[in-house]
Amino acid sequence: MTVTEKAFAKLNLCLKVGEKMENGYHGVETVMQSCSLADELRFTDTDGGIIEITSTDKDLPTDRGNLVYRAAETFFAHTGIKSGVKIHVSKMIPKAAGLGGGSTDAAATVRGLNRLFKTALSYGELEELVAPLGADVPFCVRGGTCSAVGIGNVLSPLPDLETFNLVVAADGEGISTPLMYSEFDRLPEKRCAVNYRLMLDYIMDGEMERMAITVANSFSAIAKELRPQISAVIEELKNYGALCAEISGTGPSVFGIFRTEKRAKEAAEALNSKGIFAVACKSTFALDE
Repeated sequence: MTVTEKAFAKLNLCLKVGEKMENGYHGVETVMQSCSLADELRFTDTDGGIIEITSTDKDLPTDRGNLVYRAAETFFAHTGIKSGVKIHVSKMIPKAAGLGGGSTDAAATVRGLNRLFKTALSYGELEELVAPLGADVPFCVRGGTCSAVGIGNVLSPLPDLETFNLVVAADGEGISTPLMYSEFDRLPEKRCAVNYRLMLDYIMDGEMERMAITVANSFSAIAKELRPQISAVIEELKNYGALCAEISGTGPSVFGIFRTEKRAKEAAEALNSKGIFAVACKSTFALDE
Protein backbone atom coordinates (compact mmCIF):
# COMPACT_ATOMS: atom_id res chain seq x y z
CA MET A 1 0.00 0.00 0.00
CA THR A 2 1.16 3.55 -0.74
CA VAL A 3 0.04 6.90 0.70
CA THR A 4 1.29 10.44 0.07
CA GLU A 5 1.51 13.48 2.32
CA LYS A 6 2.20 17.14 1.63
CA ALA A 7 4.77 18.75 3.92
CA PHE A 8 3.94 22.47 4.04
CA ALA A 9 6.68 25.03 4.61
CA LYS A 10 6.72 27.10 7.79
CA LEU A 11 7.07 30.89 7.93
CA ASN A 12 7.77 33.00 11.00
CA LEU A 13 5.45 35.96 10.60
CA CYS A 14 7.31 37.42 13.54
CA LEU A 15 10.21 36.12 15.60
CA LYS A 16 11.23 37.82 18.83
CA VAL A 17 14.34 36.36 20.45
CA GLY A 18 15.24 36.96 24.09
CA GLU A 19 18.48 36.69 26.03
CA LYS A 20 20.25 33.39 26.46
CA MET A 21 19.00 31.55 29.53
CA GLU A 22 20.99 29.48 32.05
CA ASN A 23 20.08 26.30 30.16
CA GLY A 24 21.82 27.64 27.05
CA TYR A 25 18.61 28.23 25.11
CA HIS A 26 17.06 31.55 24.09
CA GLY A 27 13.47 32.35 24.90
CA VAL A 28 11.39 33.18 21.84
CA GLU A 29 7.99 34.61 21.01
CA THR A 30 6.93 33.81 17.48
CA VAL A 31 3.92 33.48 15.21
CA MET A 32 4.23 30.66 12.70
CA GLN A 33 2.24 30.23 9.50
CA SER A 34 2.11 27.31 7.08
CA CYS A 35 2.03 27.96 3.36
CA SER A 36 1.36 26.02 0.18
CA LEU A 37 5.05 25.72 -0.79
CA ALA A 38 5.48 22.05 0.06
CA ASP A 39 7.54 18.90 -0.26
CA GLU A 40 5.68 15.69 -1.08
CA LEU A 41 6.42 12.40 0.69
CA ARG A 42 5.36 8.98 -0.58
CA PHE A 43 5.20 6.02 1.82
CA THR A 44 5.12 2.34 0.82
CA ASP A 45 5.06 -0.46 3.40
CA THR A 46 7.67 -3.21 3.06
CA ASP A 47 8.76 -6.37 4.84
CA GLY A 48 11.90 -6.67 6.92
CA GLY A 49 11.69 -3.70 9.27
CA ILE A 50 13.98 -1.46 7.19
CA ILE A 51 13.51 2.28 6.73
CA GLU A 52 14.58 3.23 3.21
CA ILE A 53 14.69 6.86 2.10
CA THR A 54 15.10 8.18 -1.43
CA SER A 55 14.77 11.75 -2.66
CA THR A 56 14.81 14.02 -5.67
CA ASP A 57 17.58 15.88 -3.80
CA LYS A 58 20.75 13.78 -4.09
CA ASP A 59 22.33 15.66 -1.18
CA LEU A 60 19.56 14.74 1.27
CA PRO A 61 20.79 12.27 3.94
CA THR A 62 19.12 8.86 3.85
CA ASP A 63 20.12 7.78 7.37
CA ARG A 64 19.58 9.12 10.89
CA GLY A 65 21.02 12.43 9.71
CA ASN A 66 17.59 13.02 8.17
CA LEU A 67 14.71 13.95 10.48
CA VAL A 68 12.43 11.82 8.28
CA TYR A 69 14.40 8.72 9.28
CA ARG A 70 14.27 9.61 12.98
CA ALA A 71 10.55 10.39 12.78
CA ALA A 72 9.93 6.96 11.24
CA GLU A 73 12.08 5.32 13.93
CA THR A 74 10.13 7.16 16.61
CA PHE A 75 6.79 6.10 15.10
CA PHE A 76 7.75 2.42 14.88
CA ALA A 77 9.17 2.42 18.42
CA HIS A 78 5.98 3.99 19.79
CA THR A 79 3.54 1.73 17.93
CA GLY A 80 5.54 -1.51 18.07
CA ILE A 81 5.01 -2.07 14.34
CA LYS A 82 7.71 -4.33 12.90
CA SER A 83 7.10 -3.58 9.23
CA GLY A 84 9.47 -1.47 7.15
CA VAL A 85 8.78 1.44 4.87
CA LYS A 86 10.11 3.08 1.72
CA ILE A 87 9.86 6.86 1.87
CA HIS A 88 10.43 9.01 -1.20
CA VAL A 89 10.87 12.74 -0.59
CA SER A 90 10.18 15.11 -3.48
CA LYS A 91 11.89 18.33 -2.37
CA MET A 92 10.57 21.78 -3.20
CA ILE A 93 11.42 23.61 0.05
CA PRO A 94 14.99 24.98 0.09
CA LYS A 95 17.19 23.44 2.78
CA ALA A 96 18.70 25.40 5.70
CA ALA A 97 16.62 28.40 4.71
CA GLY A 98 14.45 29.09 7.78
CA LEU A 99 11.40 27.41 6.22
CA GLY A 100 11.27 24.32 8.43
CA GLY A 101 11.92 21.91 5.55
CA GLY A 102 13.32 19.14 7.73
CA SER A 103 10.75 19.72 10.47
CA THR A 104 7.75 19.64 8.14
CA ASP A 105 9.07 16.49 6.42
CA ALA A 106 9.34 14.82 9.84
CA ALA A 107 5.78 15.89 10.70
CA ALA A 108 4.50 14.58 7.36
CA THR A 109 6.28 11.30 8.06
CA VAL A 110 4.34 10.53 11.22
CA ARG A 111 1.10 11.65 9.57
CA GLY A 112 1.80 9.43 6.58
CA LEU A 113 2.80 6.39 8.64
CA ASN A 114 -0.26 6.88 10.84
CA ARG A 115 -2.43 6.60 7.71
CA LEU A 116 -0.39 3.83 6.11
CA PHE A 117 -0.56 1.54 9.12
CA LYS A 118 -4.03 2.71 10.28
CA THR A 119 -2.83 3.38 13.82
CA ALA A 120 -5.46 6.11 14.41
CA LEU A 121 -3.21 8.34 16.52
CA SER A 122 -4.66 11.82 16.99
CA TYR A 123 -2.78 14.91 15.83
CA GLY A 124 -2.24 15.74 19.50
CA GLU A 125 -0.58 12.37 20.05
CA LEU A 126 1.57 12.84 16.95
CA GLU A 127 2.66 16.27 18.19
CA GLU A 128 3.78 14.77 21.50
CA LEU A 129 5.53 11.96 19.67
CA VAL A 130 7.68 14.25 17.51
CA ALA A 131 8.36 16.97 20.10
CA PRO A 132 11.86 15.60 20.91
CA LEU A 133 12.83 15.97 17.23
CA GLY A 134 12.81 19.79 17.28
CA ALA A 135 10.82 22.81 18.37
CA ASP A 136 9.17 23.38 14.97
CA VAL A 137 8.13 19.77 14.32
CA PRO A 138 4.96 19.70 16.48
CA PHE A 139 3.65 22.86 14.77
CA CYS A 140 4.18 21.26 11.37
CA VAL A 141 1.90 18.33 12.23
CA ARG A 142 -1.16 20.57 11.73
CA GLY A 143 0.19 23.88 10.48
CA GLY A 144 -2.15 26.84 10.14
CA THR A 145 -1.46 29.92 12.27
CA CYS A 146 0.06 29.38 15.70
CA SER A 147 1.98 31.24 18.38
CA ALA A 148 4.92 29.66 20.15
CA VAL A 149 6.76 30.76 23.28
CA GLY A 150 9.30 29.27 25.68
CA ILE A 151 12.05 27.86 23.47
CA GLY A 152 9.44 27.66 20.73
CA ASN A 153 7.90 24.53 22.20
CA VAL A 154 4.74 25.93 23.86
CA LEU A 155 2.16 26.18 21.08
CA SER A 156 -1.16 28.01 21.01
CA PRO A 157 -3.29 27.74 17.85
CA LEU A 158 -4.55 31.09 16.56
CA PRO A 159 -7.66 31.86 14.50
CA ASP A 160 -7.13 31.28 10.79
CA LEU A 161 -6.66 34.50 8.88
CA GLU A 162 -8.23 34.85 5.46
CA THR A 163 -6.02 33.15 2.88
CA PHE A 164 -3.32 35.61 1.80
CA ASN A 165 -0.90 35.71 -1.12
CA LEU A 166 2.79 35.12 -0.57
CA VAL A 167 6.10 34.98 -2.35
CA VAL A 168 8.79 32.84 -0.75
CA ALA A 169 12.31 33.38 -2.07
CA ALA A 170 15.80 32.13 -1.23
CA ASP A 171 19.03 33.38 -2.77
CA GLY A 172 22.36 31.75 -1.95
CA GLU A 173 23.49 29.24 0.61
CA GLY A 174 21.80 28.61 3.94
CA ILE A 175 22.77 30.20 7.25
CA SER A 176 23.80 28.11 10.25
CA THR A 177 21.28 28.52 13.08
CA PRO A 178 23.99 28.22 15.79
CA LEU A 179 25.96 30.95 14.00
CA MET A 180 22.94 33.25 13.98
CA TYR A 181 22.38 32.81 17.71
CA SER A 182 26.09 33.35 18.36
CA GLU A 183 25.98 36.61 16.39
CA PHE A 184 22.78 37.61 18.20
CA ASP A 185 24.59 37.25 21.53
CA ARG A 186 27.71 39.02 20.26
CA LEU A 187 25.97 41.98 18.61
CA PRO A 188 23.10 43.21 20.83
CA GLU A 189 23.04 46.50 18.90
CA LYS A 190 22.02 44.57 15.75
CA ARG A 191 18.86 43.07 17.24
CA CYS A 192 15.70 44.22 15.46
CA ALA A 193 12.59 45.25 17.38
CA VAL A 194 9.57 42.93 17.18
CA ASN A 195 6.08 43.74 18.47
CA TYR A 196 4.81 40.22 19.07
CA ARG A 197 1.82 41.28 21.19
CA LEU A 198 0.53 43.75 18.60
CA MET A 199 0.69 41.06 15.92
CA LEU A 200 -1.36 38.75 18.14
CA ASP A 201 -3.97 41.49 18.59
CA TYR A 202 -4.32 42.00 14.83
CA ILE A 203 -4.56 38.26 14.16
CA MET A 204 -7.23 37.85 16.84
CA ASP A 205 -9.17 40.68 15.18
CA GLY A 206 -8.74 39.10 11.73
CA GLU A 207 -6.94 42.15 10.35
CA MET A 208 -4.53 40.65 7.84
CA GLU A 209 -3.18 43.91 6.40
CA ARG A 210 -2.47 45.35 9.84
CA MET A 211 -0.85 42.07 10.81
CA ALA A 212 1.42 42.48 7.79
CA ILE A 213 2.83 45.78 9.05
CA THR A 214 3.96 44.07 12.28
CA VAL A 215 5.96 41.38 10.43
CA ALA A 216 9.48 41.50 11.93
CA ASN A 217 12.39 39.30 12.93
CA SER A 218 15.04 39.82 15.61
CA PHE A 219 17.68 38.30 13.33
CA SER A 220 16.94 40.51 10.31
CA ALA A 221 19.89 42.92 10.47
CA ILE A 222 22.36 40.16 11.33
CA ALA A 223 21.14 38.00 8.45
CA LYS A 224 21.49 40.93 6.02
CA GLU A 225 25.10 41.41 7.07
CA LEU A 226 25.90 37.72 6.59
CA ARG A 227 23.97 37.48 3.30
CA PRO A 228 23.80 40.93 1.64
CA GLN A 229 21.59 39.52 -1.15
CA ILE A 230 18.73 39.30 1.37
CA SER A 231 18.34 43.10 1.20
CA ALA A 232 18.10 42.98 -2.60
CA VAL A 233 15.38 40.30 -2.49
CA ILE A 234 13.40 42.29 0.08
CA GLU A 235 13.69 45.43 -2.03
CA GLU A 236 12.51 43.58 -5.15
CA LEU A 237 9.44 42.23 -3.34
CA LYS A 238 8.56 45.69 -2.05
CA ASN A 239 9.02 47.15 -5.54
CA TYR A 240 6.25 44.79 -6.69
CA GLY A 241 3.92 45.96 -3.95
CA ALA A 242 4.57 43.62 -1.02
CA LEU A 243 2.84 44.82 2.13
CA CYS A 244 5.89 43.54 4.00
CA ALA A 245 9.00 41.47 3.29
CA GLU A 246 11.14 39.77 5.91
CA ILE A 247 13.32 36.74 6.57
CA SER A 248 11.77 33.59 8.03
CA GLY A 249 13.46 31.89 10.97
CA THR A 250 17.19 32.53 10.85
CA GLY A 251 17.06 33.08 7.08
CA PRO A 252 18.20 33.38 4.38
CA SER A 253 14.73 32.77 2.94
CA VAL A 254 12.53 35.84 2.55
CA PHE A 255 8.76 36.05 2.27
CA GLY A 256 6.50 38.86 1.14
CA ILE A 257 2.77 39.28 1.66
CA PHE A 258 0.77 40.66 -1.28
CA ARG A 259 -2.77 41.94 -1.73
CA THR A 260 -3.26 40.12 -5.04
CA GLU A 261 -2.17 36.83 -6.57
CA LYS A 262 -1.26 38.69 -9.78
CA ARG A 263 1.33 40.90 -8.08
CA ALA A 264 2.75 37.94 -6.15
CA LYS A 265 3.24 35.99 -9.39
CA GLU A 266 4.86 38.99 -11.07
CA ALA A 267 7.29 39.38 -8.18
CA ALA A 268 8.19 35.68 -8.22
CA GLU A 269 8.74 35.76 -11.97
CA ALA A 270 10.99 38.82 -11.67
CA LEU A 271 13.16 37.05 -9.09
CA ASN A 272 13.23 33.84 -11.15
CA SER A 273 14.45 35.84 -14.15
CA LYS A 274 17.48 36.84 -12.04
CA GLY A 275 18.25 33.24 -11.18
CA ILE A 276 16.76 33.44 -7.68
CA PHE A 277 14.50 30.70 -6.32
CA ALA A 278 11.08 32.23 -5.76
CA VAL A 279 7.57 30.85 -5.74
CA ALA A 280 4.16 32.50 -5.45
CA CYS A 281 2.04 30.60 -2.95
CA LYS A 282 -0.67 31.09 -0.33
CA SER A 283 -1.14 30.74 3.39
CA THR A 284 -2.78 27.47 4.44
CA PHE A 285 -5.21 26.58 7.20
CA ALA A 286 -4.56 24.05 9.97
CA LEU A 287 -5.20 20.45 8.90
CA ASP A 288 -8.37 18.82 10.21
CA GLU A 289 -8.24 15.44 11.96
